[in-house]
Amino acid sequence: MCGFIFYYNKTDINEKDVKKLKSISSLIKHRGPDYKKIFKEKKIFACHYRLSVQDINKRSNQPFFSRDKRYMLLYNGEIYNFKEIKSKIKKKYNFTTSSDTEVLLALYVIYGNKVFKYLKGMFSFLIYDNLNNSIIFSRDHLGQKPLYFYKDEKCIFFSSEIKPIQKFFNFNLNDNEIKNYLLTNNYGYSRETFFQRTKQVNAGEYGVLKLSNRKNEEIKFKKFFSDYN
Repeated sequence: MCGFIFYYNKTDINEKDVKKLKSISSLIKHRGPDYKKIFKEKKIFACHYRLSVQDINKRSNQPFFSRDKRYMLLYNGEIYNFKEIKSKIKKKYNFTTSSDTEVLLALYVIYGNKVFKYLKGMFSFLIYDNLNNSIIFSRDHLGQKPLYFYKDEKCIFFSSEIKPIQKFFNFNLNDNEIKNYLLTNNYGYSRETFFQRTKQVNAGEYGVLKLSNRKNEEIKFKKFFSDYN
């Protein structure tokens, strides 16, 4: 188990918010006791807590970057077939680690959004494309690994748990979703959560977002798996 947060603001993140983001990132430190790493640019803040399983060397710590620094990966989970994938693409990518983390990023670099047809495992991840200023993010086929987000006209915030989002924005409870849970004993199948304006990425889907200055830029979601496949 690992954990990450990713925050993007259309204007430069001020020092007050940077300090707050560093503080609330500790709310998910229990997910990854082995290593913590923060990446900060003018409009981006990313933090990853790692539980080292595959390739415990620091070279596999996250955020993990492609060799040309175009792509940054934040990842939680395990790719069960990463060795099989690596053997198939090793002639197309110069690997520097023995981790499933690098295999996941390499697979995306080579195949783009078609990456999901090759993956077997439990995962949530976010990849930032520095060249196109865009992100792709996903949650595994059955939703074993969590991924939550908040988006408005100014910023977007992703987290492995709700607590950092709630602490940063201080949202109220989502009474309708709580009521629905109490009446039906059903939770986790919609995009809603128990907190207002805090959403979850659904199982078996990915989203793509261009991080532009346009106010109405929307996330494009697409299913890559469903129980009916």
